[in-house]
Amino acid sequence: FETADDPIVVAVGNDGQFQAFCAVIGCADLAMDERFASNSMRVKNRQTLVPMLAEILAGQPAGHWLALLEEQGVPASPVNTIAAAFSDPHVQARDTVVPLERDDLGSVPGVRSPIRYRNQDSGSNRAPPALGDSTTSVLAEFGYSDDEICELIADGVVA
Repeated sequence: FETADDPIVVAVGNDGQFQAFCAVIGCADLAMDERFASNSMRVKNRQTLVPMLAEILAGQPAGHWLALLEEQGVPASPVNTIAAAFSDPHVQARDTVVPLERDDLGSVPGVRSPIRYRNQDSGSNRAPPALGDSTTSVLAEFGYSDDEICELIADGVVA
């Protein structure tokens, strides 16, 4: 949902959370409305419900809603920009952004998998190859001669 400043996501997963959500946004009666009282009814009447919620949430900044929703145990989060995601303290503490080396570019930022195992080698610090970097060696590995490879490149079949 758009708020007065930044977008947020709200993940209401059950009827109790919906009731808490409605209380937070000042519309406790909405949770008692038969059109929205159960998850199946909210899904059925989504076209009506979502615009109503969007109008309310647009009235205050994201921080206002996120603080109140957290206080009431309603799952919600800001929708981060890439810059905000990478400046997050958790992302930084996990060394998620790593410098990778490319012969033609030098050091470029990369993102490592967030899944890590104890004593795991973090892997290579080489960036993925540029388009066409491995074409010749791969074709040779598959049995193409140098002349055949040159012909494929000249004909624009491969890069």
